Amino acid sequence: MTNVAISDCCNGHILCRCLGVDGYRYVVYNPATQKLKVLLARIHSIGEARLGFDLTATSHFHVFEYMEEDGQCVGVDIYSSKTTAWIFKESKWGQEAELIFSYSATVFLNSCLHYIGFYEGYHRILAMDVEGKTWRKIPNRPHGFSCSIHQAQGHLFQCTVGGRNMSKLSIGILEDYVTNNKWTLKHTISRRKLFGKTKKQLGYFD
Repeated sequence: MTNVAISDCCNGHILCRCLGVDGYRYVVYNPATQKLKVLLARIHSIGEARLGFDLTATSHFHVFEYMEEDGQCVGVDIYSSKTTAWIFKESKWGQEAELIFSYSATVFLNSCLHYIGFYEGYHRILAMDVEGKTWRKIPNRPHGFSCSIHQAQGHLFQCTVGGRNMSKLSIGILEDYVTNNKWTLKHTISRRKLFGKTKKQLGYFD
């Protein structure tokens, strides 16, 4: 394998894209055990891939490769280490769904992969499960712009920036993940408390 590039990492596993004798392949590597798994050739030839793994739920991992046309997500190739096969699922998010690969980290939670994206011009957290059966568009927290998503203690968290000159960072939690999309504000902190008297602003690419 040559031309190794890291595509993603999740809970101690690393997803790489490598060039082999038969073209590019994905490889999942576990640094703790020093074991790697070379995946079968993909259904489609190109796309952005992310990794989903949660040892508390299962020892198997999943790889999601997103297919885009004209900037919109049209489907996903999903690899399961349990079946050692790829499946393709057409997007159920709708024609206006856009994923932002350039700065969006993913969160794998409740057997779903979560992305920051857009839907009909508004920020949304776009989520899908490992079987491609469940597709969600979780609204952004009000009064702010989405900065990043995270997980802790089995909950989905979102950091947003807002206020005058994007001077405040807020952290919200989705306490009831299954039945509604209501966010609960947990913390708010000002830029000055974080960085002191500097000109640094909170935003997407800081």
